[in-house]
Amino acid sequence: MCATTPAKITYGTTGQGSPQQLATLLLAQAVPLGTLTEVQYKGSSAAHPDLISNRITFMIDPLAAAAPHIKSGTLRALAVSTPQRNPSFPGVPTAVEAGVPGYDFASWGGLFAPAGTPRTCSCA
Repeated sequence: MCATTPAKITYGTTGQGSPQQLATLLLAQAVPLGTLTEVQYKGSSAAHPDLISNRITFMIDPLAAAAPHIKSGTLRALAVSTPQRNPSFPGVPTAVEAGVPGYDFASWGGLFAPAGTPRTCSCA
């Protein structure tokens, strides 16, 4: 009899509560990925070398951050997390098209400053 060892699946995030972590946890609810191990980085660009060299299995990351690596061929885009394909990468299917029923994850960013920051800048 041959014993099988489950594959070690690691995923990159930028920390607890980050969009990468939340999107991955949502993915894990939709598809049986097995046991996942989170690897935290101080930003997407810090994770990319480990992803490119296969030291982590996958990462859900903003296309803007991963685009140069996708275009150069060092990373492969498997799917986008939104309901529509991204116009910049029309050949990359949505997660639903790739076989993850109902998957829809989008995040947004904002510009924030301390409460006392003036509304206008009087820069010279």
